[in-house]
Amino acid sequence: MDQSSNNYEEDLSKNLLKFPDNEASKENKRTPELVAEDKLEATQPSMQPETGDLLKQIENKYSEQEPGSAINLPAVEMPALHPLHCRWSWWFLKGDRSKDWEDCLKTVASFDKIEEFWSLYNFVVPASGLSFGSDYYIFKEGIKPMWEDARNINGGRWLVALEKSKGKDKVDEYWLDLLMAMLGEQFDELGDLISGAVVNIRQKGDKVALWTRDSTQDDANMKIGQILKAKLGIPDSETIRYEIHKDSAARTGSSVKPHLVIPSTINNMNGTARTRKFSNNLPTIGPNNQKSE
Repeated sequence: MDQSSNNYEEDLSKNLLKFPDNEASKENKRTPELVAEDKLEATQPSMQPETGDLLKQIENKYSEQEPGSAINLPAVEMPALHPLHCRWSWWFLKGDRSKDWEDCLKTVASFDKIEEFWSLYNFVVPASGLSFGSDYYIFKEGIKPMWEDARNINGGRWLVALEKSKGKDKVDEYWLDLLMAMLGEQFDELGDLISGAVVNIRQKGDKVALWTRDSTQDDANMKIGQILKAKLGIPDSETIRYEIHKDSAARTGSSVKPHLVIPSTINNMNGTARTRKFSNNLPTIGPNNQKSE
């Protein structure tokens, strides 16, 4: 990876962390109705002097025009937007046993700018506010968040299960930290191996997961798991597991035998296991490992 790419990814991580200030983060925990009221008030001319001035200029200009002629609008300078490495799609699933799973899956929006992501993140209901059986998915555009997709069928997922004792706010923290790492290109050259991220809201315990497209690349998937565990701040005493999609699809019970486990054990495809030591010298999300409160 060349120096310019490193600088780009460093700037990208900083910008991802820069936009949501404390007030924006607090707003994310408010109800959609209150957020909508605030957004409506913010669009009123009395609250936006610059917008009011612009409208007045348009009205004055229009009064000078001949009927049917075009209006020359004043130039408005737009702020520069910060691009992500690729375009992403946000999906939502509300569990309904009376419908097919795929019929419950809906696309919310797609984005490829940091500002677009934060606008969407601050608008939707936080993960902790979803009903049981609901999911959020953020996947690279063109990849459906299902095992059967051609770009997922040979892959797997790093799964982080949250104990109910940690409280509902923990799932929001893990979900946001996971998105910061994924969208901020914190997985180095392994980003191409990543398909997307998932948060599942369940009565027995919430889960977040990171999907990769090739379950046979043990070393690469293990490094992704290391970085993920560090970014989420998961204690060394807690494990995270990598499950192969085909194993999950073929399971007969409630659990799937993991293919990889961190902190110490790797289960190979033939069922054997070996132990590795892993380094904690991993890159941080941004300056001073800053997190949004």
